[in-house]
Amino acid sequence: MIVNYEASKSVRSSKLPPIPEARLWLDEYNGNSSYNLSQGVPIDPPPLLLQQELGKQSVITTNYQYGAISGQPAFKEAFKDDLNRHYNASLSTDNILITPGANAAFYTTILALTQINDTSNIVLQSPFYFNHEMTLSQLSIDVRLLDCRADKAFVPNPKDLEAVIDTNTRAVVLVTPNNPTGVSIPSNVLEECMKICADKHIPLILDETYRSFSEFDRPHNLHTLGLNNLIQLFSFSKDLAIPGLRLGGIIAHEDFIGQCMKVADCYQISPSNISQSAIAPIYDQLNDFKLEQKLSLIEKHKTLKSLIDELGGWSITSSGAYYAFVNYPYNLSSTDVASTLARQFGILTLPGAFFTTDNHSDANNHLRISVANVTKETLLDTKQRWLDFDKYMKEDN
Repeated sequence: MIVNYEASKSVRSSKLPPIPEARLWLDEYNGNSSYNLSQGVPIDPPPLLLQQELGKQSVITTNYQYGAISGQPAFKEAFKDDLNRHYNASLSTDNILITPGANAAFYTTILALTQINDTSNIVLQSPFYFNHEMTLSQLSIDVRLLDCRADKAFVPNPKDLEAVIDTNTRAVVLVTPNNPTGVSIPSNVLEECMKICADKHIPLILDETYRSFSEFDRPHNLHTLGLNNLIQLFSFSKDLAIPGLRLGGIIAHEDFIGQCMKVADCYQISPSNISQSAIAPIYDQLNDFKLEQKLSLIEKHKTLKSLIDELGGWSITSSGAYYAFVNYPYNLSSTDVASTLARQFGILTLPGAFFTTDNHSDANNHLRISVANVTKETLLDTKQRWLDFDKYMKEDN
């Protein structure tokens, strides 16, 4: 049966979700076992203490009712205290809106900032997080790319940012630690970018989904500049290993949070009560788990580097948190390389082309490898596959 209506032009023209698209390549692999190094998903379950609290909260019937639009007061209080310690800030709970994940935080922020069908544009660093670009595409918002170069480990250049902003720019979006490159953007670079945004009277939207895994003890000092031009996006999916519970947040000036609440009321009404009620009383007790996750990721990055070092001509351009952005030596598109690796050798990665719309971007000769959803031992198990793949590609080309 043929449907007799159609989705909007902007949604139809946006990208397919990249993860399931790439997963189809792995379905064609005929070997005995395959390895998924494509997705940023924590392999470990949440800590036992949190699992127990979730169980307790699941039988409290009031948790199944609507909660506060901006989030539960106790949860916001615990989150605020953590942020103030982490950033040497002086936030209040009025600066916080809890959302069902960081993607929802981004979506809420963009809807609160832009007017559909006007001439607004948003600056994304390239390579970008693909769901950011997909959101803007579906909302018919133009994207301007801040090209980040491989010879600078994909750290953005503030001078380039100043050049890419125009009179229609409504915001600049940076991600640190970055997805897909893994790089943590130094505080001085972020400060320069924020000052440029302030001069242009636009906000810097800083997605800090992976903040617990930053290479810096204090990711930045932006709160010393105030909240007049800063919007931070957060996620609890990664550092607490609860991606299925969908919990994130927006940190911004209280006036902007008030506008975001209008948007949130139209699609979420209120975030999950059970998740917030479980985390709030044990918030600080979960810090050891976060540190364990960070140390585990560091060890897995070391393992991956030792593996890549054995492949002639390969190199890790940047890495950190969940990801490594790896350069290969073949004169082929990243999509061709990634699809061949999956279809014929059973290792799924994502091509750099998934993270840019610029054919000239340095991302195009890279693969994104996730170390998050595999163990160190699993990474070691892939070694011979990588060696066989490299030999095959060099003989064939």
